[in-house]
Amino acid sequence: MWTPPATALPTAEVLSGVAFGNGIFVVVGETGTVLTSPDGAAWTQQTTGLEEAEIALQAVAFGGVTFVAVGEGGTIITSTDGVNWTERASGVDGRFLSGVVYGDGVFVACGGGGKVTRSVDGGVTWSGGDSGATFRFLEDLACGNGVLVATAGKGAVIYSHDGGQTWSLTFLPGVVDTFFGLTHGEGFFVLMGTNGYLSTSPDGKTWTGQLSGTLEWLFGGTYHDGTYLVFGAAGTILASTDLETWTGETSGTSEILNGAAAGGGTFVIAGGGADDVGNEILTAEAPAGFSFAQWRQIQFSAAEQLDPLVSGPGADPDLDSLNNFKEYALGLRAKTGDSGWSGLPRLVSVAGMGGARHAAMRYRRAGNRDQLSFQIMKSDTMAAESWVPLGAAETVESNDGKMETILVVDPLSIAAAGARFYELRCTGN
Repeated sequence: MWTPPATALPTAEVLSGVAFGNGIFVVVGETGTVLTSPDGAAWTQQTTGLEEAEIALQAVAFGGVTFVAVGEGGTIITSTDGVNWTERASGVDGRFLSGVVYGDGVFVACGGGGKVTRSVDGGVTWSGGDSGATFRFLEDLACGNGVLVATAGKGAVIYSHDGGQTWSLTFLPGVVDTFFGLTHGEGFFVLMGTNGYLSTSPDGKTWTGQLSGTLEWLFGGTYHDGTYLVFGAAGTILASTDLETWTGETSGTSEILNGAAAGGGTFVIAGGGADDVGNEILTAEAPAGFSFAQWRQIQFSAAEQLDPLVSGPGADPDLDSLNNFKEYALGLRAKTGDSGWSGLPRLVSVAGMGGARHAAMRYRRAGNRDQLSFQIMKSDTMAAESWVPLGAAETVESNDGKMETILVVDPLSIAAAGARFYELRCTGN
């Protein structure tokens, strides 16, 4: 059930973007509006310090420890607490920035004239450039499995495999709708646009149209623990747990819904502007936890789910040497080979005390697998009985709200440990 806050919002400005991180929700909107809340029930208006107070903020994202909000005139502001904000040079001054996302340690923002700008240092410095879609407005973008995808207007998207440095433009055959929003979850992108348009893709290049059941324009989407939400005009909210069946939910509003995020067991959707004035924030309970059975429902067709040789935990339908259970544990895709993706577990060398080199395992995992246990094992011989726990603490290097990058360092230096083998193991369901 979707409900508005118990107390009136501290602003009447139209709201556009939502993010969750560091235990708080941040909502942005017209005239530099920033609202924060720990739970979606009570909201506090913050001061951004923008030189141009009337600048519209269009989108906000969280990554690592930082919120990044973007908007009119190439505006970018950053904050670690949602309260104190710093304006940054975007590298695309004068362009309206309408989307921002964090993934694989990089913030990327997009907007008018096909412009994109990216930051590799937590949003402090930005490098702007041309995506190649020069005459197209890039409304929104999403990141997943090492791929960035951005909407590119009527019937087109752009995608990048190198963190937004280079882009490729692709057109969806026969599609005349204009695209406004993107989200990503469990290995799939969801694209939405005019006339209730919905499409899904595992890679940002090949798309499959879906029946949304509505003709209302859809402006955005979000994903959390097995539930995909898309939303848009006239208070429209659609939900799906399998990317095939979409069910309308009663929002109780006729406002335009523009942005959403989930955290702390709560969905928050924000919007406004149906009559050029007014706004709306709605909250609903978000699902907690995500099982292998739920992952299988998203990854496989109904017929495939009945065949354990295809969808069972030990099966490897994409022949990438990762069985379905490992793909589930690491937040990967079941039917698209991941063996070439840099986000897979890999052994690296890091500097320790005194400059000695230590072997370390770096891997990425989905943030909603709380019922799973991950452990790095070591062996000097690889004999079955020789494997024992490494016994080293893990460090969370980055967290974009969906995926975590983990580093586990061998306490012994490479010189002291000698020949040694390492293995990532995962147990649970």
